[in-house]
Amino acid sequence: MLCPMYLNDSTNACYYISGTLAGKTPETITSKIDSCKKCECYQFNERRSHELRERVLERLKQLEEDLHSLFKVPPAEKTALFKQRAEYLSKRINERTPEEKVRILTFALGNETYCIRIRHALEIITVSTINVLPCTPVHFAGIINLRGTILTLIDLCQFLGVERGSPSPSVMAIVIEVDGETAGLVVNKVEHIVDVGVKQIVSPLTTLKGIREECIEGEVLTKEKPLTLLNVEKMMKHERMRVCEVVSPTR
Repeated sequence: MLCPMYLNDSTNACYYISGTLAGKTPETITSKIDSCKKCECYQFNERRSHELRERVLERLKQLEEDLHSLFKVPPAEKTALFKQRAEYLSKRINERTPEEKVRILTFALGNETYCIRIRHALEIITVSTINVLPCTPVHFAGIINLRGTILTLIDLCQFLGVERGSPSPSVMAIVIEVDGETAGLVVNKVEHIVDVGVKQIVSPLTTLKGIREECIEGEVLTKEKPLTLLNVEKMMKHERMRVCEVVSPTR
């Protein structure tokens, strides 16, 4: 009976198959293995396994030598390498990209402090005489002649629903421009021009409703107090900025 493992590469453990081994069935597993060692198939597989082990061991030895060679760096070269690495890390720390800044103009509305991006502000003016237009919404303070140009004044307290506080003898306004259109924002007091980091601007309060929810861009967190950042572009394009042909008198 021919051993079924002869010329068969599926496994080397042919002695686990009962009734094989050179055509006879041994009485014990020991005699079975002894008979297997005389089999040509067993001897062929043993030689092949031995050759494979030798190749693997040779490759592992070569890899070990290559690995050890990486650590055989001369002291001078090590010093230069560490110095170069330290200079690189120091350069990376010193060359960190500075935080992007936003310049804002702060102003008071009643007892609250608001701000707008400075890019929208053209100038700050003090107004003594305002021509009130009849049949216009209450947040339209009126118009003035600014160096030959008719300028519409928007009362921000009325527009946003902010309590004005103590009246002032003069009117202060911030002249703004959005997409080629100009207007004057009437405020209580213009305060400062400051630079703040982009990360200081956070989402607006979730409690805001109505016109404030639509026209407030976010809150600017400063050391002194938070500032309310107006979205001038949205405010100027809001439907309340359009005067209807028929408006009930409010004054």
